[in-house]
Amino acid sequence: MAENKKTHDPIPANFKTLDEFDEFWSTHSLADYDDLQHDVYFNIRLGNEESITLKPSLARELRKRARQRKLSVDALVNWMLEEKLKETA
Repeated sequence: MAENKKTHDPIPANFKTLDEFDEFWSTHSLADYDDLQHDVYFNIRLGNEESITLKPSLARELRKRARQRKLSVDALVNWMLEEKLKETA
């Protein structure tokens, strides 16, 4: 079975102006360049959130428990800490 390969105009290595960039992408679809795309992962900090460092074994256990409860690790940790703080108030 033959595989269909899409052909597309090459993306310029450098755009000299924003107008040149706009002109190219106004006439091309990013969907046509799927073969050049890859997944990107990044973190975004919003507001006044704090970061903490966990021992690797503790992080593994939290991930496991969060999966079991179908929660994010953040949601589980916040819930656990809120409960603990209520106990000690």
